[in-house]
Amino acid sequence: MRKPLMAGNWKMNKTIPEAVAMVSELKGKIADVKDVDVLICPTFTAISALANEAKGTNINIGAQDIFWEAKGAYTGEIAPNMLVDAGCTYVIIG
Repeated sequence: MRKPLMAGNWKMNKTIPEAVAMVSELKGKIADVKDVDVLICPTFTAISALANEAKGTNINIGAQDIFWEAKGAYTGEIAPNMLVDAGCTYVIIG
């Protein structure tokens, strides 16, 4: 049986410092959670900072969107390799 996934899609909320503070507080509170995968999908600007803050914890960081091209003149889009480089392990599609 697959492990349940508990995800929080933060939409367009929290500045980078606010997001880091929340993950810093959350990681201590859920450190013992093993039966559920935990995922946070913050705004794009906070992904890298949260990936660093969550490193070595049971918190996964994801993106709220993705574009299928690896590069190009696509204003406002983000490529899969860029998300991986920023620390994402999940992405919301759809």
